Amino acid sequence: MIWALDFLTSLINESKETQEFQAIEDDLIIIDNLRGLHARKPFADTDRHYIRARVTKHDFS
Repeated sequence: MIWALDFLTSLINESKETQEFQAIEDDLIIIDNLRGLHARKPFADTDRHYIRARVTKHDFS
């Protein structure tokens, strides 16, 4: 796992296509799971609909 994480970190840091941004409160982030990195096996059912929502409130003061 450590090698895989190091490999992924290097790949991200060396990519010219990586974009960084600072999310602010009330931002909505949508990721296309067909193009994004995920830990499951590939799937063929492109009509499936899956929503993951996480709502957190942090007090950084």
